[in-house]
Amino acid sequence: MTAHNAVGYVIAFIAAFFAGANVVGGSVVTGRMLKMFRRKPPPAQGQVEGQPELAAVNGHKGLKGLVSRMNRTGS
Repeated sequence: MTAHNAVGYVIAFIAAFFAGANVVGGSVVTGRMLKMFRRKPPPAQGQVEGQPELAAVNGHKGLKGLVSRMNRTGS
């Protein structure tokens, strides 16, 4: 089968595009599925499993939260 007219080239391009999207989508889905079966890292030393980090308990996360907290109490 040959595609020597505009319609044939458009259909061939669309078919090639969908074939490429299928390959990329399949690899993304496979990566997500394999990620589900990875072992979870052990908890950090001094941190109890199931409890949030100290920063979250104190009400701020990182420097941005600390600065906003200081602005609220400093004024």
